[in-house]
Amino acid sequence: MAGLEDDVPVGNALVDMYMKCSHEVKDGLRVFKGIESPDVISWTSLIAGLSEHGFHQDSFDSAAKSASQLLKLHGHVIKTNADHDIVVSNALVDAYAGNERVDDAWHLIRNMSQRDALTSQMDGYSMAGFLSASAGLNSVETGRQLHSYSVKSGLGSFISVSNGLVSFYGKCGLTHDAERAFAEISEPDIVSWNGLISVLASYGHISSALSTFDDMRLTESSLIQLPSC
Repeated sequence: MAGLEDDVPVGNALVDMYMKCSHEVKDGLRVFKGIESPDVISWTSLIAGLSEHGFHQDSFDSAAKSASQLLKLHGHVIKTNADHDIVVSNALVDAYAGNERVDDAWHLIRNMSQRDALTSQMDGYSMAGFLSASAGLNSVETGRQLHSYSVKSGLGSFISVSNGLVSFYGKCGLTHDAERAFAEISEPDIVSWNGLISVLASYGHISSALSTFDDMRLTESSLIQLPSC
């Protein structure tokens, strides 16, 4: 799109607007291609939109096909050095995980950590989403690696990550690991308690589920309804 080469903010606003509408993704891609030097906002808007609406939509025209493929999009990010920005890298991790490319997402995380452990690491939001994707794929080894990473990076202090670990182990049928993950939470919230109770009840550990429910009642958390067994 002509006229955007030197007006990145306007281009970014248009990309963001188009990428939020599933039927206008093609226009968002067209505008993005018209930005000569896309910045971090350009990339995150593009990746977030593609991640939300899918990377393989038939509506993409031939001019946008290269950007519609996640791996090629990642290549464009690297070529412009945008991958050195934590926001862009996290967006790529979310996109890979959301498209069930867990191995690629984990490879990206490792590269981020090796490059700059202080400034390039996954945030709590990305970790929680990645755990959910790993659970959906029953990728136990990846989940364990994420658990280790969360401890080393300090992300385990985020309640969303801790709850995600309980949920992950539960969905994979690893009830003892779910209990251990719960035990690592210094101040479990209502989601934490409900998550562990649901896991225990779902796998027939009724006595443990009831005991956990009683423990919860002794805390200051609001009471919840015990999940049906």
